[in-house]
Amino acid sequence: MSLDEKIEIIIENGEVKQEEKKKKSYGSYFTGILLIGLGVLFFIPELNLFPYIFLVLALCYLPNMFIKDKRRSSLQYFLWFIGLFIVFYFNIIVAGILILVGIQILISGILKSK
Repeated sequence: MSLDEKIEIIIENGEVKQEEKKKKSYGSYFTGILLIGLGVLFFIPELNLFPYIFLVLALCYLPNMFIKDKRRSSLQYFLWFIGLFIVFYFNIIVAGILILVGIQILISGILKSK
């Protein structure tokens, strides 16, 4: 193996390690936002926490929407959690779930065609 090949392997391994570090840091954003959001919810007295947990989960997916490889899945999770927040906040469970499923099918069809 020549010196150039060894340097190329080292450079490739370095790039892989940097990509792994980026993935780990985005995971820490998700966890940090989740814990802060849930902690804030417990400070609000007389609040039905259940719908707001979905709102916090939706906000956790916002940073991932700026990552090129995770845009599609993050957008879908974000829309689902926002939709579930609205469904349970306004207590429109059956109609809301049907609308969410319809939106999901439309978005999947639009994103697959691109």
